[in-house]
Amino acid sequence: MDNSLITVVTVCYNAAITLEKTILSVIAQTYPNVEYIIIDGGSTDGTVDIITQYADKLAYWVSEPDKGIYDAMNKGIAVASGEWINFINSGDCFYSNEVLMEVFSGNNLKGNADVVYGDTCYIKKWGRYEKRPAALDMMRNNMPFCHQSSFTKTALMKKYGFDRKYRICADYDFFFRLWKSGSIFTYIPVTISVFDASIESLSEDNVMQSFYENRLVSKDSFVHLNTLLFAVKNWWRKLFYQIMPRSVIMNRKHSWIEKDTRTKSVGWK
Repeated sequence: MDNSLITVVTVCYNAAITLEKTILSVIAQTYPNVEYIIIDGGSTDGTVDIITQYADKLAYWVSEPDKGIYDAMNKGIAVASGEWINFINSGDCFYSNEVLMEVFSGNNLKGNADVVYGDTCYIKKWGRYEKRPAALDMMRNNMPFCHQSSFTKTALMKKYGFDRKYRICADYDFFFRLWKSGSIFTYIPVTISVFDASIESLSEDNVMQSFYENRLVSKDSFVHLNTLLFAVKNWWRKLFYQIMPRSVIMNRKHSWIEKDTRTKSVGWK
C-alpha cells in the first residue's frame, strides 16, 4: 500500500446544516495517513461549534473572513503538508469509508501521475446516479471530471494555486493549465465522491458568469459556443424539473440514464 500522506481540505461558510456529514465522511476513512484541514470563512450560524467538536481529528482549522471560496481553498493549500491534496467541501462526502484506501492501494497508482481522478455519484432533486468522467480532451471545453473526485500533487497546487480573478471556474483554470503544460492525468475506475447538486451551486445559478469564465480560460471561440449551448441546455433542463410532475421527471431521467453508457443509476429518492 502507498503510505503517502493525503491532505483533505474542506472549506465552508455558515454550513452548520451540512458540515458534520462531510467531517464524518473524512474521519471515517480507513486509510491511515490523512491530514484533515478545515477553512471556515467566519461563520456565525454554529458552524464553528461543529468544527470545535471534532478539533482533535483535525490537523489544522481556522475561522476568519476570506475573499471567496478560492481564497479559502488557497489558504488550505498554504498549510497542506501531504503529498496529495483533495477538496471535499461542506455538503459533499467520500463515496465510502474505503475510498482513500482504494485510490492509494498501490494497484491503482502506477507511473508518475500529477492528477488522479475517478467517478462521481451525483445527487439531484430527482434522485442520484454515478457518472464516469468525460474524455480528457474535453478539457478544452470544460472540466471533464468532478473536482471533488480528484487528487492533485500538493507541490503543483502550491506552485500555481487558484486564480482569484475567477468566481466560479478557478478550478477549471487550474486543471486546464496543468493539462496544457503536459501534466500527467490518471483515471482510476473508483467512485470517489458524492457531489450534492440538489442544492444551489455557483456554476448552475450563474450560467452566464460560468460561460464568460470558461471563455477566459480556454480562449477557443468554437468551444465557447458549445459551452454556451450546454449552459442553456442545463438552464432549460432545470426549468423542466421545476414545472413537471415528479413521475414524468423520473421516467424521463431513467430513460436518459440508460442511454448514457458512461452513467448508471444507483437509486431514486
